[in-house]
Amino acid sequence: MRNKQFDTEQLLVEYYYRYFKNLVILCDEKMQLIWCNSEFLRISNLEKMPGGASINKFLGSASQLNFHELESNIDRNMVLEFSFQGRLIPYNCIILRRQDQLLIVAEDKVMSDPGAMEHIGRVNSEMANMTRELKKQSMALEKAYAKISELITTDYLTGLASRKCINDNFSKATSYFKRTGAPLSIIMADLDLFKQVNDKYGHLMGDKVLVRVAKLIKKFMRGEDLVGRFGGEEFLIILVGTDKDGGEIFAERLREKIELMKIAGVPQKVTMSFGVTGFLPSDTTDSAVKRADEAMYMAKNQGRNKVVVL
Repeated sequence: MRNKQFDTEQLLVEYYYRYFKNLVILCDEKMQLIWCNSEFLRISNLEKMPGGASINKFLGSASQLNFHELESNIDRNMVLEFSFQGRLIPYNCIILRRQDQLLIVAEDKVMSDPGAMEHIGRVNSEMANMTRELKKQSMALEKAYAKISELITTDYLTGLASRKCINDNFSKATSYFKRTGAPLSIIMADLDLFKQVNDKYGHLMGDKVLVRVAKLIKKFMRGEDLVGRFGGEEFLIILVGTDKDGGEIFAERLREKIELMKIAGVPQKVTMSFGVTGFLPSDTTDSAVKRADEAMYMAKNQGRNKVVVL
């Protein structure tokens, strides 16, 4: 049971989203509502929380959710259509599945450019007001605000950068590349046959493997480099000031170290496949990551535990 006297994460949800007017819904594994904020009640025209009602009752047919189809501990960004008072309204949402609960945060409505500019102005004003309010708050609220920043930028399991965080920082690195011409190499790394580890030894042991691999990768990183958990067992590595050849050398050294790694309770060898590419002047972040991903799948098709460069 959680400490009911002071639950930092609950305090975070109730305080943070009160100011940003997001829709916040907490569901159980049967997709039944167990908590929602006042903004959701207001938009839904409800007087009280409809306990036991399925969240899918409030979603359009194209946005129906299935708890077991959402990977645990993976934060997803999705557009969901909410059905409010006979109207379908699309929202940009963050979906977080933690153990037997699902948190849905509908951040903002999907809108046209003029509407977006107006909305950005309102959000900027709200953020300025919130900043003034935060200066008046107690130490407990300051810790809660720091906690949400950590949750947004840090992967829940491995402690590496979250997918959102590494995407944001990758964009900054590509801007630096375009200004200076300094090379960037992009590496997509994926654990081989990871499903077998989960099936044979259980998900807790699978989590242990992910944590050990993440720690090993971090040991190889320099301060200016970036590494984040990109998916279930996928990691994205950005080497700043390193060209494609240097990226290949880095990936090969890391591949060898992972192959030699011993993990108690996992008798089978843990290996990883790597796809390496260099950032090109014509690239976007998406095109560079896609090319690294293609190289990684080539490594898988060539027998796994390999480094392929594109």
